[in-house]
Amino acid sequence: MRRQSVFDKHHRPAYASVPRRPKLKSAEDLWRKDVIEEPLICLPATEMITRVFQKGLQQRKIDWPHTIEASSVGLVTRYVANGYGVGVSVAASEAVKHKDVRVLPLEDFDSIEIALLSNGKPTPLVEHVLEACRQVVAKEWPKSQRID
Repeated sequence: MRRQSVFDKHHRPAYASVPRRPKLKSAEDLWRKDVIEEPLICLPATEMITRVFQKGLQQRKIDWPHTIEASSVGLVTRYVANGYGVGVSVAASEAVKHKDVRVLPLEDFDSIEIALLSNGKPTPLVEHVLEACRQVVAKEWPKSQRID
């Protein structure tokens, strides 16, 4: 049996994205409501970001099932920009830079762990792909915390 190696591990905070029109300034504005009426837009329930978000809601004793399931973070951003509801994602550049979307940090929610794993010593091709991945992470999340 081969040993699994972790080459890179990063932690990224979770974010709620909201349309700029409603004047939500923080996620706490949502938590203060008796009933959250805004539709929730998430990736599928099996995705880590959705699981982390639902766990954070449970810790706050908030019931807010997702209404719209999106297949990508980019699609979550587009749905939010079109005013379909509140989205959950990591701070991807598309969401952060979208003129119709405000990104709200989810304070005290668990962060999302992104890791690159391999069995054994990486081949030169895997090393090349790994370096390309590191460049994308550095560009998209320059403040990412690399865990060695």
